[in-house]
Amino acid sequence: MVCYSFITQGKIKAPPEHVWAAIEDIEAMPSWWEAIRCARIIGQAKKLKVGRQIRLSVKGLLGNLSFTVKVTEFEALRRIKLQSTGDLKGYGLFTLEEEGGFSNLTYRWEVSTTGKLMNFCGRVLKPLLAYNHDRVMKKGFNNLELTLEV
Repeated sequence: MVCYSFITQGKIKAPPEHVWAAIEDIEAMPSWWEAIRCARIIGQAKKLKVGRQIRLSVKGLLGNLSFTVKVTEFEALRRIKLQSTGDLKGYGLFTLEEEGGFSNLTYRWEVSTTGKLMNFCGRVLKPLLAYNHDRVMKKGFNNLELTLEV
């Protein structure tokens, strides 16, 4: 496995309540975050809470990555911690803080790849894959801000 440690930060000119509502609406994410191909909450209930599972498919440089995340910690308007299994194994932590009319977002992603191709290529292409991850995350945060302006 190839291990990755990412921290992405963004500042969005929108109230935390609006940002949180967009983040919680997981299944709508592909409409504004182009790298997310599919986001589906498993089960009938769509509200995020501890124990809820979400299937994700994201476009990567070497093809789509499919994984399931399980909410392990949840504090409305503040933080969501996720445990990931599938093509990406590890955890993610999303936090939201208000500062002077802005919403500060931080996403920490500590994962390892599990697929043979990603593990083989990741050893050589890790800097390029990390660059792409940062680009995709920043674009997602930017698109979130544009979505909230409408």
